[in-house]
Amino acid sequence: MVSFNKKGLARAIPYVSKITFLLNPKGSTKYGFIDKKGQWVIKPKFDVASEFYPNGLAVVRENGQYGYINEKGDYVAKIMTTKCGAEQLVTPNGKPIYPKMSVEELCK
Repeated sequence: MVSFNKKGLARAIPYVSKITFLLNPKGSTKYGFIDKKGQWVIKPKFDVASEFYPNGLAVVRENGQYGYINEKGDYVAKIMTTKCGAEQLVTPNGKPIYPKMSVEELCK
């Protein structure tokens, strides 16, 4: 899978999950997610997006807030913070909020 920008090739991204993030190639600065056939699964609306991690969640930033979404695009955690990682959200001073939680633990 390849992500393009206005100038051409931006980066190549290997598939590691059913869907992957992609910068909208029509000049937008928003990220969305596509499937292996190149169809939008989650339309571009995020300022920042990560791949989906083994816990089934992706980190996104929308309107200045970070959170975790599932593969349907639903937020399972939306927390105001300045940092967000693959397996944890942290407060602005670096204290973990959700260290290494699974989807089931996070969605209780």
